[in-house]
Amino acid sequence: ACRSVGHRHDSEHLWQLTTGRVRQLGRLETGYFWAGKRMGVGAPVVMIQSPIEAGESGSALLDHSGKVIGVVSAVANRVPGTAIAIDASAVRGLLADARKQAPAVPGPVAEAASPVRMALRATIWVRPQSTERSAAGVIIDLNRRLALTSAAAVGADEVVDLVAPRWDANRLVAESAAYADLLGLRLSGHCVRAAVLARDPGRELALLQLESAPKTLDALTVADGDPRAGDRVDAVSHPVGVELRWLASAGTVRSIGKVALQDGPGNDVPRPNTAILQLPHLGSSSGGPVVNARGELVGILAAREGPRQELAYAAATAEVLEFLRGARPLAKPATAAEWYGLAQLAVRGRLPEMALAAFDEAAKLAPSDPEILARYAIALQAYKPERIDRARELTRQAAGVSGRKPAADAAVAEAFRVLGDRDAATRHVEAALKADAKLVAALVTRARLVSGREAARDLDEALDLDPSCADAYCERAALQDVTTTEGRQRALADLGRAIELQPRNVNAIARRGQLFLESKEFKKAVADFARLTEIEPLNSSSWESLSRAQLLLGDEAAATASLVALIRIEPGKTGRAFAAIRARAAERLADDPGNGAAVVSWFERSLTGVRPVLPTSERKRVDGLLDKVRREADLKKQLALLEAALAEWQERK
Repeated sequence: ACRSVGHRHDSEHLWQLTTGRVRQLGRLETGYFWAGKRMGVGAPVVMIQSPIEAGESGSALLDHSGKVIGVVSAVANRVPGTAIAIDASAVRGLLADARKQAPAVPGPVAEAASPVRMALRATIWVRPQSTERSAAGVIIDLNRRLALTSAAAVGADEVVDLVAPRWDANRLVAESAAYADLLGLRLSGHCVRAAVLARDPGRELALLQLESAPKTLDALTVADGDPRAGDRVDAVSHPVGVELRWLASAGTVRSIGKVALQDGPGNDVPRPNTAILQLPHLGSSSGGPVVNARGELVGILAAREGPRQELAYAAATAEVLEFLRGARPLAKPATAAEWYGLAQLAVRGRLPEMALAAFDEAAKLAPSDPEILARYAIALQAYKPERIDRARELTRQAAGVSGRKPAADAAVAEAFRVLGDRDAATRHVEAALKADAKLVAALVTRARLVSGREAARDLDEALDLDPSCADAYCERAALQDVTTTEGRQRALADLGRAIELQPRNVNAIARRGQLFLESKEFKKAVADFARLTEIEPLNSSSWESLSRAQLLLGDEAAATASLVALIRIEPGKTGRAFAAIRARAAERLADDPGNGAAVVSWFERSLTGVRPVLPTSERKRVDGLLDKVRREADLKKQLALLEAALAEWQERK
């Protein structure tokens, strides 16, 4: 709680007491505008939920005990109901300057247990890959890594990125700039991917399962019943329009009633039981937790909000509990079929660890289900090739089950095929097609075992039976003669259709990107390889391919940034970056043999760009090489020095 005394410009009376709540602390990197000037750049601030107006600037902001915690300075116009105060640490610094003394350093403050602190430690930042929406979410089960957010936050995405808060002792690091380096957050474990298990636009709810749980997170317990009118609540969100994240807010429940939380025509729009809340404007940020005085979750902030006057909405607790009950088969699977369903969802989302864990549970519960065993073996071969012995064991186990259905035989055939046993794969696929000649999965597997016209016939038949079979489009694309314009266009069309059906099909995206490169459609190639880095952000090969495409497009700065990402992901394999730099230099020299100076300049720019992320010993080698090149006046000798050094470094790594 906080309060201030000021002189509002729109009131006839002076010395007015204004009460409010602290929303968050942090530094404003870009400051704020006042009278046409930018003020407070880099200033430590206290964001407050308070109806401050012009005329109140300069007021002392006091805490509950009467101590000064800041000086009121501005209104956050893009987030109604929010004001900015300069933090007391800046006041202490100013006083110290005036007194010619060292600034007083306050002692550590014990973290008080409170509902809002509990909510802050459980709140995440939801970052969908398909949009720049700013949304929040909340952890409700750390063991199962489950989180709730709004349906608007995830949209139609199957997988979203989640960012956990960083803490400096007891202070939550709220500055947006601290979360700008997404790759760094991934490498530190603060950013993880999550599968969207269920979504309900009518209730404005979505359930997520995290690939892993960042250590800084806690979980909230969902309350047993709905809140009541007049109950005090706290919430956390990430409003657009301010530099800080994890903004807390305090309010009350105004009413509980049936409210449409999504837009739609007519009377068919669902009207769930909804808590209508008195809270500050959310700034287009939904998904954050609403907690009661005990720190229990009583709602998730909906995207709908009142245009003014502190009005927000959240599906009532009973609706949240009903939504969770409906999502239970994926959220808390109990049977082999439920675990298998979760495994398939994780495979589609390219979440390997989640998929393998779910397959393992399904196989334990159904050790005689040949389809589960075979699909588990296929996943192991794709994600953990070092576990090939386990994959072979599962495939043999699946093949030994008697009375298999055609779909199971097709799965066993595909497992044998990926393990390299073509004879066993052929026997099982023929058995599947003998039992069901129109089994699409079996037709696709047989097409992979043959070639030419035979394969094309099987794939055409598979697509006649199921025009939504992405695998068939991928295989048919592979049969095209891409050395001809017509064949390349047919392959691109098939791959494009496969990607439409499976937006996270990394094999199809990679193949299309390569075809775009060969067609000299570099901009499209960059788009595909950039998409791969979003789907599998810690796959260094995707960054290597992206860098190559960016170089061919002529965007050398972006290409160097991609090489930096490659090195950060695999510091022990810097030779790949040096190889890419050498290859680009050779291409530029081949294109324009007389412009060696431009090639030397490329070497210098790229090496300077990757230098900060190189191991210490290699940074010293780069510094020594560049120093030697700059001292050498002869251009040919400069090129020889650079080429020889990078060739050696490439081989060394």
